[in-house]
Amino acid sequence: MAWSWTDVANFVEIELRDTDTETGKVFVTADAWSRDAGVTMRVRLQNVTDNTTAGESADVTSTVPADASFQATLATGPERYRLQVGSETSGVRVFAIGMVTSS
Repeated sequence: MAWSWTDVANFVEIELRDTDTETGKVFVTADAWSRDAGVTMRVRLQNVTDNTTAGESADVTSTVPADASFQATLATGPERYRLQVGSETSGVRVFAIGMVTSS
């Protein structure tokens, strides 16, 4: 089944390029959770300029905020990015909160 993705609530779209950091990478500190038990979800940093994924968390299955942090690689840019949360399970509510910092 395909993953279904949505922007995190109250997202702030950011514009970055690989030269904005020393390594061309950023660290995404994030937590994710679902209202329903047994739902697997992920958080990703999506490049909305060219619709590619800069980085993605490991699977998270939790009904309370659980760590979904990961490292992401920036495009040469400038490109626009949004933090998104997704699940393979349709019709469930998934949530995430996070921030992007230089790694």
